[in-house]
Amino acid sequence: MPKSKKTLYRVTMPKNMTVKEASEYWDKHSFDEFDDIRETKFEIELKGEKHYVLLDADIAEKIEKLAKKKRKPRRVVINSLLKRSLMSV
Repeated sequence: MPKSKKTLYRVTMPKNMTVKEASEYWDKHSFDEFDDIRETKFEIELKGEKHYVLLDADIAEKIEKLAKKKRKPRRVVINSLLKRSLMSV
């Protein structure tokens, strides 16, 4: 008895989409629509190291307020401030 095949049709995905366009596209489409999708396995090696530093409470509070104001993660604000400070040393 022959196996039944799921009918697949070719869908082309637009290139150079904005994040909003990609979001809207995937709201309307599914991977099931593509006939050339394959499972892929890969490994990612993250570079960089985490270093933890204890901050005084008043400094941590100021960082928190500044991060909220700039709508950025605390680590981004801290790294930016430290880079600027170290450039003047």
